[in-house]
Amino acid sequence: MPPRPAITPNACCVAEILALPNPLVFLLGLISVPYVGWLAWQERHKGYALLVAAYLIQWLPWARAPRLLFEYHFFPNLAIIVLCDAILIQRIYRHFRQNQARWYLGAYAVVVVGLFAFFYPVLAGTQITYDQWYARMWPDELHIPHTSWIIPPH
Repeated sequence: MPPRPAITPNACCVAEILALPNPLVFLLGLISVPYVGWLAWQERHKGYALLVAAYLIQWLPWARAPRLLFEYHFFPNLAIIVLCDAILIQRIYRHFRQNQARWYLGAYAVVVVGLFAFFYPVLAGTQITYDQWYARMWPDELHIPHTSWIIPPH
């Protein structure tokens, strides 16, 4: 990974707008999209099948790409992931009507909102210090020698 620019830790300021998805929403998609595919098969639900087909049609061309891929290659699927997440959350809520499931879903919602607030400065171009900017670049490196996905702001 190239070294960070020689800047004092609290140097001000950087303002950059980045298209970063909420990591918790994306990660839940690893469960929700296959689950919706299973529901499409089990219930013969054409709408769910269309969601999964659209997801795969957009994703499969990138599956064997020889170069490093970034999140913007995957952004067309974000709307599908959000819909699949909503279907999964709705099913969990209906199946587990006890207070415990509601607490878990409420905690998930709070963390999603908290992550949105954390990433808001780089979503909206708010001025922050370089250290604050680097703290929002997850993961800081991909563990590939001499490469990094982070391009420091100018």
